[in-house]
Amino acid sequence: MKLRILFAIHGPPDPHTAVFLTVRRRAECLTARGHTVEIVTPADLPFGSWSRLHPLLLPLGLATRGLRNYDVVVFHSHLAWGQALLQGNSSRPAIVVAFHGLEPLYYEALAAELARTGERLSTPFALLHQRLVPRLLAFGSRRA
Repeated sequence: MKLRILFAIHGPPDPHTAVFLTVRRRAECLTARGHTVEIVTPADLPFGSWSRLHPLLLPLGLATRGLRNYDVVVFHSHLAWGQALLQGNSSRPAIVVAFHGLEPLYYEALAAELARTGERLSTPFALLHQRLVPRLLAFGSRRA
């Protein structure tokens, strides 16, 4: 069985970054086995240049790509929530969510470091990355 697979990542298409390098290697391996594989980055999507709002906007940009044409979509981190919402109970495409699980630890450490200097995360940043993004990731993961 030959599959049509899409990897959607929220990092740049830079071969020196861990996420892109890893996904590119996976794509090469799958292509060598006869599958059709594409990688989509923010540079390929509407709103891709609005990095501060990627968790909210990139999933909407992905929705414009007709993801039902793929057999499997592997979403990096929080990108799955838009497709999970649009797809409902449909099983096409199969959704895979891949994430490191380190984001909450990073934001906790960042807040602690800022607190040592008498600073704090901005309210919009804290609301987006400490409150909303974990919920979007959980929603997308539950539907995967």
